[in-house]
Amino acid sequence: MHLFSGKEYLVKAIDEINNKKSSNLSVEEKINLIVTDHDLKLLKEWGFKHLRVPFDPETFFNADHPEILSNDHYWNIFEKQIERLLSCGFAVSVDMHNHSWTKSYLVSPENIKKAAIFWQALAKRLKKYNPDFLFFEIANEPGIEIHKWRQIQWELIKGIRAAAPQHTLIASGGGEFAGYEDLPLFVPYENEKNIIYVFHYYVPNIFCHQGAKWYSWKIAGAIQGLDWPVTKESLLKIINTTADPELKKSAGQWIDSGRFLDENEKTMLERFEEISRWSKKYDTLVLCNEFGCTQYFDESGNSLVPARARLYWYKNVVENLEKCNIAWTAWAYSSPFGIVNNVKGAGLYSPKPVVANYELLTVMGMNTGKDIKIDFSDFYSSVTNREYCMQAENTVLSIEGKGSIQEMKFAEAKNGKYIKFDSPGKSNTIIFTLKNIDNGLYDVVIRYNAAPYRGICEINCNKIITTFDQYSSEIIYKNFRIGNVSADKNEIIIKCMISGRNASANAWHLAFDEFTLVPLSK
Repeated sequence: MHLFSGKEYLVKAIDEINNKKSSNLSVEEKINLIVTDHDLKLLKEWGFKHLRVPFDPETFFNADHPEILSNDHYWNIFEKQIERLLSCGFAVSVDMHNHSWTKSYLVSPENIKKAAIFWQALAKRLKKYNPDFLFFEIANEPGIEIHKWRQIQWELIKGIRAAAPQHTLIASGGGEFAGYEDLPLFVPYENEKNIIYVFHYYVPNIFCHQGAKWYSWKIAGAIQGLDWPVTKESLLKIINTTADPELKKSAGQWIDSGRFLDENEKTMLERFEEISRWSKKYDTLVLCNEFGCTQYFDESGNSLVPARARLYWYKNVVENLEKCNIAWTAWAYSSPFGIVNNVKGAGLYSPKPVVANYELLTVMGMNTGKDIKIDFSDFYSSVTNREYCMQAENTVLSIEGKGSIQEMKFAEAKNGKYIKFDSPGKSNTIIFTLKNIDNGLYDVVIRYNAAPYRGICEINCNKIITTFDQYSSEIIYKNFRIGNVSADKNEIIIKCMISGRNASANAWHLAFDEFTLVPLSK
């Protein structure tokens, strides 16, 4: 059973959409262990109001007679669970959930027709439940190319509508894995307006699937200890610690190509903004109906994913979705992607009690009833357009930059934070804008170190040239505030120009060692 809750009413009863993944509802003993009354009580208290209940079509589907649902015993269990959840005040989505079955079975017109008849029979059995509180999710991650899936899904929709014309449908805007990249390419169905379109978000997959040995991309499943946002340093750490030669090779290639190094909260927001624009263009509702990050443990009980990085990723996803007015569903309640912690040694169906991850619930904005504050001030944004947030004594500065740089990061210095980066090209121009973002008074030190020597730096049009003998320069701005440094802006503009020794210097990385920005007084 997958439970989920969300943040705003999508249609009628849909309020909070997060989810719980457990398993298909096929064995009564497992169902009762997966979702206990205590689980439901916790979900209510935390603010979850909408539950997602999957079913395996193979459990109820009879290819010879698709109009008749098979396995009355299992169907009665399944329907009792729906009634149980509805009676607790939850809205419920019924989700056809078998990637392998949809991918392998829906390959011919005859089979598609049978599947539509099957959905019609299922909808006929469930249409008695209030359409304000029961919804039909046509297929989870169908595994079919998007250009084929659009028509197949429409045939299934027609089957459902023949039996249940009033119930809201949840449709996949993507074919293979309902990916975020597919939805903006999808054209909504003109003749069906009572639909919510969904996409899934597990990006980057090398971060979200750490330790997942079952994952189809074995390299990603072999990773552990990767930070968020993904950095060159964290990939280098994997290279230095892994015994897996393929992973070592892949991580090196990712560093060389820059792959994954632009994965951060800003690129995440840009993707969600694109989906939001799509939603407004077609005047339709959208839902991120799965996102999550694994939480596997080593033999000592240590998480394979850095705990605070996992929290920060969830925080970024929820906040960015809500910025774009997109409802969300977190995958999952328990299991490796859980919003509750697995008890070490407990299997998926173990009756051992779950341990609530209150820090995770807090960053997701749920009602934990606990005063939990999590400091992410040392996290930074390695974003595509090079906009960085400077954390230095009450966040007095922000930094924006652009240029051909391979990697930039904040690091600790004796007197504050500094920015360090390598520039792989023979000649680059990099521009930073430092902004006072709280309008207070500060003394700011800019310490400029260039290596090698052929570097030129301009600070607010004041040129600083380092020579063979003099690598460093320092400028101090007193009482830095609006109008103090620039006539009409509260900013310091730094322009850096560097060049290589000769045309054959391909392997020689040029570097500015550091800029140190220290608020001295307030």
